Amino acid sequence: MNFLKLKVSIDDKEIKVPQGFTVLQACELAGVFIPRFCYHADLSVAGNCRMCLVAVAGSPKLVASCMMPVSDNMHIFTDSQTVRKAQQGVMEHLLINHPLDCPICDQGGECDLQDQAQYFGTTHGRFLGIKRAVEDKDIGPFIKTVMTRCIHCTRCIRFASEIAGISVLGTFGRGRATEVGTYVEKLFRSEISGNVIDLCPVGALTSKPSAFTARSWESKKINSVDFFDGMCSPLTYEVRGVEIFRVLPFKRTAQSNWISDKARFAFDGISFQRLSVPMLSSVSSMASDQLSEINWSTAFQLAKLDLTFSSKSLFCVGNLVDSYSLAMTYTNFLKQGGGCWIFHFPFFWSNVDFRSKFLYNQRYEDLKDKKVCVLINCNPKKEGAVFYGYLRQRITEGTLSVYQVGSQCDPSFISVGSSVLSLLSLVEGRHPFCKAIYLAENVVFVKGISMNQRRDSFNIDYLIDSMVNALYEVPAVGRQKPFFKYLDLNTKETSNFFHLHSNQVTAMDMSISNPYSNVIFEKNFFGCSFSTNFDSSFTQPVYNKVLSNTYYSGHHYDIGAAISTVVLPTPSFFEKKSLVIDMQGCAFKLEAVHNFSKSSKESIPSSLPFLV
Repeated sequence: MNFLKLKVSIDDKEIKVPQGFTVLQACELAGVFIPRFCYHADLSVAGNCRMCLVAVAGSPKLVASCMMPVSDNMHIFTDSQTVRKAQQGVMEHLLINHPLDCPICDQGGECDLQDQAQYFGTTHGRFLGIKRAVEDKDIGPFIKTVMTRCIHCTRCIRFASEIAGISVLGTFGRGRATEVGTYVEKLFRSEISGNVIDLCPVGALTSKPSAFTARSWESKKINSVDFFDGMCSPLTYEVRGVEIFRVLPFKRTAQSNWISDKARFAFDGISFQRLSVPMLSSVSSMASDQLSEINWSTAFQLAKLDLTFSSKSLFCVGNLVDSYSLAMTYTNFLKQGGGCWIFHFPFFWSNVDFRSKFLYNQRYEDLKDKKVCVLINCNPKKEGAVFYGYLRQRITEGTLSVYQVGSQCDPSFISVGSSVLSLLSLVEGRHPFCKAIYLAENVVFVKGISMNQRRDSFNIDYLIDSMVNALYEVPAVGRQKPFFKYLDLNTKETSNFFHLHSNQVTAMDMSISNPYSNVIFEKNFFGCSFSTNFDSSFTQPVYNKVLSNTYYSGHHYDIGAAISTVVLPTPSFFEKKSLVIDMQGCAFKLEAVHNFSKSSKESIPSSLPFLV
């Protein structure tokens, strides 16, 4: 980055800005707000709304501040009569065909067009003709479209192509007949498609699940994290009373402005198929009518009799179990010889003695300085949608090259090969891409969990360490310092591990793996204690092998609860204070967001006594 400072005058106020800044960025640095619709800091510049017009000394006409780079001794005027009149004209033009249906629009109260029309607009319009109407588009189950409100800022189009990696949206027609859509009816198939809702400056794209449920000024905002992957990205829950009605990204963080669709829309699951009272079944059956309600004292007594001191108990833990329940179950039962253990991810063959072997060691702020990213058996599109969006953004900017060892998940990633031999040739310097990787100033390695499920994961770790050592020893042009730092125990931060679920770091810290995963179905267990979120392909074989009582502790009614003898409801991660550890090893202390227990006949304990 060039740190050369340029002297710029903004409304007769002189400041110094870095070379390469646009006029809009310089104005923001000076504390001067410039209205805009099409501009977004994380997207490419389009310059098609013309709301950001400013006057520049020496220019015969107004310039778009989002596209004009600053120059030394430039004089910029943002509040002159000419600029003000131009902004009013652009706003009047945008409102010609806008439906002005603010009372029923879900964007009301947080609409950029509404806010800027009040400040930069006029009290009345001069257009008395018939407003145009545009047919709504069907782009999926999450995004509601009212395309008559669209102002053609093209933010959604640029996000789809640059960040989501899907060229599904575009414009067709000209002039007054211009429309934004898919041309041929097509769904927006992306793991981060819901972010276009936040990007839309008007009410053209809104959330279908949250339609007509609440207004923004009625909500209370609570900061939390994403529990559905290993990244634990920061989120903002909007709560009205005790109900969550919307999930938004926590703005301006090191982890970008994007969140996955799973994190954005999964909150409605806390209101459906919830377990609120203990239930008992005399016969294990898939039929839900076999379960009858019981009180808590009876349920705890049954659980204590069967599970407390049973050496033939099997404990299965799902991927939505919080760290506290995970630690308590392991400490009080497994370490005391109270049974066997099976985790929701397969056997972990790699070394877990050092935390650097299973953590994402790089800080998110450090990723901005990386020039090359090497993915090894990692599919960030499925495993971490937010991380994938960040990689796509850097690739679009031209500041990052991504090399992938394994199945190629995106055409913008450079495929190195799909076998261990490809990695070996890369280490030995025989691969065609060796020069690009070894001469890079900053390199980051990211390993996927599927790699550490291999029996030869130790050998692969050795190959990666060898590559890192070679990178350190070979002097690269312009490298000032090694791209890794030293941890305690003199362990090099050689690579980064990408987890699928948030509680995997906690399991690795307690040295929990799956030593029984290969023989689990060959043993005769007395009892089985399930937490939540096992799929049917895994749950059913386990229950078929269990000879006696089965117990389910969780917050949702799924196949595990349907075929269990005793069902014990527990609070979800929304409903209790919790400690979340992300894949970097950072801990987050969270407050309760939602309270579902009010609908229960008896209050749900924060933790089950037989597990503590």
